[in-house]
Amino acid sequence: SQAAERGLADSQFNLAVLHENGLGVDADMRQAYKWLSLAARSGDKEATRRRDIMKGKLQANELAEAEAMVRTFKARSTDALVNDARTAGE
Repeated sequence: SQAAERGLADSQFNLAVLHENGLGVDADMRQAYKWLSLAARSGDKEATRRRDIMKGKLQANELAEAEAMVRTFKARSTDALVNDARTAGE
């Protein structure tokens, strides 16, 4: 989930699948749609395909809520030092 929040498309796709199927998280089609949409923004073709299928399964109000979550999503910044090999282990 943290990687998805930081904007990693693979993690966003995986989190969408978890929400879609209720695996380890509550089943929530709006959240699944949100994460698929965000992964699709990064060019993930499978996420785009699955998002488009899911779009037809959501009620109008659910789709509006999901689209609002997509619009307001802001990726969390990563701490650059965490990924800096020079500071690893300090």
